[in-house]
Amino acid sequence: MDFPLNLMQQGGSNPPSPFRFDPPATTMVLGPWPGDEPPTMDAILQAMANCTGQELNVRVADESDAGPVWACQVEIDGLPSPCAIWCDRSEELARATHEITGVQCDTLIAFETLLSVDDPLTNYINLVRLVSMTLPDSPVLHDTGSGYWLERDRILQDFMDVEREPSEDILWRIELEGGSVRTAGLQRCGREELVMFDVPEMLQQTAIESISDIAALSLELELPGSEGMLEISPDILVRFEPVTDDHGHTLVSVRDAVDEESTPCPRLALNAMNIGEIAVFRTTRRTRQTTKLAQTTWDQFIGACRNDLHNEGLQFMVQVPFEQVDDDEALREHLWLQVVAVQDDAVEAKLAHRPRLVPGLDIGWTTMVARDEVSNWTVHTEDGPIGPGDIDPEGEAA
Repeated sequence: MDFPLNLMQQGGSNPPSPFRFDPPATTMVLGPWPGDEPPTMDAILQAMANCTGQELNVRVADESDAGPVWACQVEIDGLPSPCAIWCDRSEELARATHEITGVQCDTLIAFETLLSVDDPLTNYINLVRLVSMTLPDSPVLHDTGSGYWLERDRILQDFMDVEREPSEDILWRIELEGGSVRTAGLQRCGREELVMFDVPEMLQQTAIESISDIAALSLELELPGSEGMLEISPDILVRFEPVTDDHGHTLVSVRDAVDEESTPCPRLALNAMNIGEIAVFRTTRRTRQTTKLAQTTWDQFIGACRNDLHNEGLQFMVQVPFEQVDDDEALREHLWLQVVAVQDDAVEAKLAHRPRLVPGLDIGWTTMVARDEVSNWTVHTEDGPIGPGDIDPEGEAA
């Protein structure tokens, strides 16, 4: 079976950015190996060749008494750089793996490579697929860059299912320390890490969500230097200032476009997103993926509407893109509407908020929405929202 490495066409090169660099930091994925004996290099390479359908170009490292059990470097289509692979023992990884899965794994197989600056997410998906299929008996994979543990169920759903893919934030984690919110993992995408300083406690959750969304935007957009501004949401502008942390590392401070206070915290932007129905713009890729998932799971959403539309503890919402053509430019705005009735395989829904770009529509305006018109849906419950990404491949809420 050919291994589907090329999930999407690689994007073109982006213009130079003061906060972008090449080559990026490395990405490493560890696969715990069950059992007492480590696998041979030939066994791992054969498994990789079988799942990719490729003839591998391999360079074997010289043996060292103090080094790993074995090590090699492999060139493979679908990854922009050679992948270093080695086998070693790790008591720390063995303990962590046992705590998470209950399986004893004394040996690890490490895969380390460089993601492309132009499309790190596709490269990362390819890498996780490659490691997962090469090591089918590994109960879990560990991404050292983000710190995430990728369990088999998640790999199957988010990486192996052709109908979906993980969101961009799988590439980094968000750290909160002493009022500062920052990313950790953007450097392997060829971007400097982002930070928001002095964030008040009441705005920290909004800052965590917003900085991750801005990080995702940085994969598609060129973040301007300190003299420029970027609109991250309708009428919300921020600027980016390079700073140096205590360890001499460059960070990119996200600030309000206009400093009305002495604090570097982007209070104006965070307050606007905290009190209103406003969010950071989504990437084109994430919008496409969400639209595909929303339409794929439309039957489940319609079924839930039929059964529970009048349940006072639930609110059913659909998102629909509207275009406003101004001269030669088409502006698209995704509007949320509340479902009020179900008719066959469509819903009648009323506009839930006032548009910012599309004229002639106001709160309460109603329309019919069918599967091919929706770009997202959500069900607000007492325990939080449920969306297309929360539906497992069998159609049940995850």
